[in-house]
Amino acid sequence: MSISIVRTAVATAVLVLAGCATTYQSDGLDASAGQSGILEHVDPAHSGVFVEQVDGRRHGIRPVELYRLTPGEHSLTARANVAFYRSLSEVRWFDVQPGGHYAIRTAADAGRWGFWIVDQDTGKRVDREWSTHRR
Repeated sequence: MSISIVRTAVATAVLVLAGCATTYQSDGLDASAGQSGILEHVDPAHSGVFVEQVDGRRHGIRPVELYRLTPGEHSLTARANVAFYRSLSEVRWFDVQPGGHYAIRTAADAGRWGFWIVDQDTGKRVDREWSTHRR
């Protein structure tokens, strides 16, 4: 197989995966019980924030738009991934309430790089950084 065919195949696979967002679900979550909290990451392929881990576990390479999470404390590890810049990973912790709706906000919202988590109903920031984490 020629190198150009391999490059074309790899480029096509990357583009297909980038366009296919998926849903993540916490271990042990009974989605039928309606007790999950929802974390939205709108347009993860182009938002400038790449979520690497949820609760210390990698969820794969596909972009995730919707995280269904069990009530309680969760962590999100993410980094900036824009154009020619890739930052160090940052971790945020937040408490999920049953039926809660949360969203990831990014540097584009505030004119600086970083990410944080807000409650969609109140608009208030709900995450804690490593240095302020309770452990």
